[in-house]
Amino acid sequence: MGLFDLLSLIYIAIGVRAIWTLVKNWRAFTDDELTSFDRNLASQIAFFVFVPIGVFLHELGHAAATYQMGGTIDWFGGGFHYAFFYGYVIPEGRFTPLQDWWIALSGNLVSVIYGFIPLLFIRFTNKAWIKYTLLSLARIQLGWSLVGYPLITFAGFEGDWTTIYFSIPLLGVAVFVAQAAVVAILFLLDRSALLKRWEIGLYAGGNDQIRKLDQEVAARPGSVDPIIARGNYFASQNEFDLAIADYRNALKIDSQNPRALFNIGQIRMIQKRYSNAEKYFRSALGRADDDPQLAARVHYNLGFCLHHRGNAAQALPEFDAAIAHLPNVPEFYFWRGIARRATHDDTNARNDFARTAELAAITNPELAAQARQMTKT
Repeated sequence: MGLFDLLSLIYIAIGVRAIWTLVKNWRAFTDDELTSFDRNLASQIAFFVFVPIGVFLHELGHAAATYQMGGTIDWFGGGFHYAFFYGYVIPEGRFTPLQDWWIALSGNLVSVIYGFIPLLFIRFTNKAWIKYTLLSLARIQLGWSLVGYPLITFAGFEGDWTTIYFSIPLLGVAVFVAQAAVVAILFLLDRSALLKRWEIGLYAGGNDQIRKLDQEVAARPGSVDPIIARGNYFASQNEFDLAIADYRNALKIDSQNPRALFNIGQIRMIQKRYSNAEKYFRSALGRADDDPQLAARVHYNLGFCLHHRGNAAQALPEFDAAIAHLPNVPEFYFWRGIARRATHDDTNARNDFARTAELAAITNPELAAQARQMTKT
């Protein structure tokens, strides 16, 4: 048993668990409300159920091209190998370089076609869970067929794309150019605002919410509030590109709007782009003091970024300022305690952890337990 066969067995085991989860949650999964749990499960089903079908069709594509070129396959003597997530075909016969090239390409053409087919069926169903499953399958299948599998070739593994790219250089270059163009187009489409808004529309109430927010933006031209509200909704759906686009549109109207600046910084912090997040938080500070809640959060997040960039000493004044604005937020004390411990101020760090445990005892028991543990170390 080879490495890829072993990996296939692992995937099969995970796939069985995904199917069992689907069976147990079938009614909730197929209702009209597409939740984050449903989206995650749909992606798993797309991979663990439908990708193996694509692998089988891929190998059949190689087999069909082999017979088309006058060759044969020893089906039961090791010439055709299928392991759900991995397989290969060993053509038998005497082939010209062009015929070898076509046999290698054929299975991958089948894989790409199989990746586009789900996109054709999306329009024929009104079920959000079906639409999302089909979209997930297309993303996975096309991503692997056009990018993942070819990259394995450049990583040093022998495969179809070694023959496709290098056996006949002129054809290899032509395929690479066409392939790069398709990948670029699909990448731009997948990141387009139109597709992202359509995808959010699949979620429960998504279309109605977007329509309502669009109407509020249109009804109040020149106002930043409805634009930021729409950006906040996009951010809540983890569509950060759409959210940032709205926040930046708000900044075109009010270049120093503290909420827009803070929200962009918040997204960058979630993405662990701490230097970029810090820039936006510092820009928000100038006008955030009019709102104690916002000012506290700006100082806290700025301290969080500084700490994660290795500047615990610089983070401490920011946590102090956050606590000065909002003195009863347990997270503020917890992270000030972390920063104090990093600067070897253990006594005050323990005091902060004790205060965290006190404030979070009811509202956040997990954080309280973690803080109590920190007081003992």
